[in-house]
Amino acid sequence: MAYYLFFCFYSFFAILHRNFQITNQQNYIFLYYFFAFFISLVVGLSVNEDEYYRLYILYPTILDFFSGNYPVINQKGHLFGLIVSIFKTLGLHFQFITLFFTFLGVFLMAIFIKKFTKYYFLAFLIYLAHDFAIKMYGGLRIGVASAMLLPMIYFLYNGKKFKFFLTLIAATLIQYVAILSIFLIFLKKRFKSLTLWFGLILAVIMLEFDITYNLIIFANDQGWVPGIVADWIYDNSYNYKVGLLHPKTLQQIICVSLLIIFLNNKKDGLPKYFNLLFNSYYFGIILLIAFSDFALFAFRFNGHFYSVEAILLTYFVYSFRPKYFVTFILIFISLAVAYVNYTIVERVTPYKLFIN
Repeated sequence: MAYYLFFCFYSFFAILHRNFQITNQQNYIFLYYFFAFFISLVVGLSVNEDEYYRLYILYPTILDFFSGNYPVINQKGHLFGLIVSIFKTLGLHFQFITLFFTFLGVFLMAIFIKKFTKYYFLAFLIYLAHDFAIKMYGGLRIGVASAMLLPMIYFLYNGKKFKFFLTLIAATLIQYVAILSIFLIFLKKRFKSLTLWFGLILAVIMLEFDITYNLIIFANDQGWVPGIVADWIYDNSYNYKVGLLHPKTLQQIICVSLLIIFLNNKKDGLPKYFNLLFNSYYFGIILLIAFSDFALFAFRFNGHFYSVEAILLTYFVYSFRPKYFVTFILIFISLAVAYVNYTIVERVTPYKLFIN
């Protein structure tokens, strides 16, 4: 309940930030980053003996990191492992792992959310309500890698290709699924709405006729699938059929449909980053539907790209009047989702400082 009360308090600033024309924006920027710091600190210290404690035990110190005797390094990502090994060599507590990566993921989101939308308080609230709870607490590496998608989009749009590829490599070495970000290169243009609807229908056809399923099974039988991936294909605890009626699938289909109907054909009034952000989100949904026979792949592929969702939802505020009405709707939905995630399901537990 404490987390939810914090979000209710934070939502007050999301209302004030744009709808009542606060003149001293510097104070709001300070508050914005203070809230990002606060939630990073609290959640970064909330992890006890979980995956990251076990990894801390398994990883070698930096002197043995390149010995080739630790398969966990290949399994979890080399850059991630290198950072953990450095912490271990310095004798730091294992919670420094979660602190460092939580701060990295949250501040990347906060910084680039502010670059992509003037309603950044609102976008950050939407992010905290769901995306943050799922990724930064439940899957720290994918949370950081998906946050790195935002600077990749920013660099690619602004023609900074070297920074784009450098960020892509770094994200991939933290979580291998980030390699899919290479497709951003082909997603810069605006697609016609008819093309987008056709793509969604094609993804559904691929699901209903088991096209993706049969292709993956065939590739695995031919030995073309990497061993670390092949081990998951027949693991029913990870790979079950998601289907179109899964709540997350339905939610994202509704969101992308509204974006196509109301925003995709707009000529003016939207931030210049809309096309690349929207196409990234759309691509993630195509992957979610097409790979629904393999839940692990579907959620990880899509999860990497839906870090842009919170930003895109604030673009409705740009396009509709009265703006405060749209803002209130988004805040109400965000608080309802946050209540489920933080109070009913309790995805994030109270923090414990430096537990042995």
